[in-house]
Amino acid sequence: MGLTVTDGELDLSMSQLEEIPTKEIIAVKNKVRKLDLSNNQLQVLPMEFAPNLTLLVELDLSKNQLSMIPDNFGLLVNLQLLDLYSNNIERLPLSFKDLKKLRWLDLKDNPLTPQLAKIAGSCVDKDECRKCARDIVLIMQEIYKNLGDVKGVAKSTKSEEPPSSVASKDKKKKKKAVKSADSNKNKKESPQPSKTPLKELEPEDKAEENLPAFQKHGASISKRHGLCYTFLRGFLWSIVLVAIFISSLILSKHPQVQPYAHTLNQKIELAKIELGNYYEVYGERLWVHLGGLKETWASSMTKLNGFVDGTLMVFLIDFKERMLDGLASMRVQVNEYLTKKD
Repeated sequence: MGLTVTDGELDLSMSQLEEIPTKEIIAVKNKVRKLDLSNNQLQVLPMEFAPNLTLLVELDLSKNQLSMIPDNFGLLVNLQLLDLYSNNIERLPLSFKDLKKLRWLDLKDNPLTPQLAKIAGSCVDKDECRKCARDIVLIMQEIYKNLGDVKGVAKSTKSEEPPSSVASKDKKKKKKAVKSADSNKNKKESPQPSKTPLKELEPEDKAEENLPAFQKHGASISKRHGLCYTFLRGFLWSIVLVAIFISSLILSKHPQVQPYAHTLNQKIELAKIELGNYYEVYGERLWVHLGGLKETWASSMTKLNGFVDGTLMVFLIDFKERMLDGLASMRVQVNEYLTKKD
């Protein structure tokens, strides 16, 4: 379908959209500065949305069913107004740190995490929405900076210190890095919200030892859950094995099962005897073959040593003598040539 852009504004509100018509919007992306997608049934923003609409200045996504914002949303670097009112959003991606031109943000009526809700505020008027935009961008930049500092400390300690001293000294440096990051936050003049970052802002490749203090709690909880799951799985398997063992004992004593058990024991004994016979026959053959290989190897090494000590040495000595004779004759010829020339 063809989309109509009026004075740089594309209005798709109240269109009962379940998916964003990305291809159609991208076709007119150079004309669009304001995009209204409010009052629809959108649940997901596609990954190709932000990279192709970097010229957007205003974006209205209010009154939809969005549960998350894609990680590349920060590519909307020219965005100044963002309305996410009345959705199902709990967390925001770390890429919000790149929305440096954002001046207005509405996050009301969303099931935000307590930390994010404290940062966003109530946003009941324009001033609070401006404050929400400023605080969200600042806290995302601060979290990104702290994560980078912790990564740098971890890399430097691993590269400079020997392995024996890393375990003791690495913890001290991490604590100092976290304290310095906390003190930098307290010195900010603008009101800074809670320092606890969102779970999805944590990098996947960060080990628990490199996490800052405000992230260790979540990591320890997930670790405990994993240990509980492993313990429960091992406990259930042990119960199953014990039940199988007990049932086999009970069945072996049953009168109807005893003949079969006796036959099975006889077959097991016969199999042991046959395995023993195979081992005696083929084991002896194997040792004979190994002995032959050992003798062949010894004779080959003896021949090689004889060749090196005899033929090769004679050849090298003869080659050396010929080289010396050739050099001596060449020297005589050079002297004769020089004498005649004089």
